[in-house]
Amino acid sequence: MFRAGKRAEIETVLETLDEDCIITECCGPVYRGRDNVRLWMEKWLGEGNRVLEWDVRTCVIGQDAAAFEWRFKCLWHGEESGFEGS
Repeated sequence: MFRAGKRAEIETVLETLDEDCIITECCGPVYRGRDNVRLWMEKWLGEGNRVLEWDVRTCVIGQDAAAFEWRFKCLWHGEESGFEGS
């Protein structure tokens, strides 16, 4: 999923997610279901943004959930930005 996200491969990212997935951004927004994740990605990428770096530092996978910590850098509205997220 993270490699596909770096390459802006929306369909590949979506294939890794359950239909009823829940994605919570570290800054607060929550996306429920693959269709909403698709809309979020299409909007974000459609604004000319792109991922420069998305390196997973920690990965914990359970039976019904997974959690990740990462370092993220992107070009967002023409400016380079980055943060550590989970």
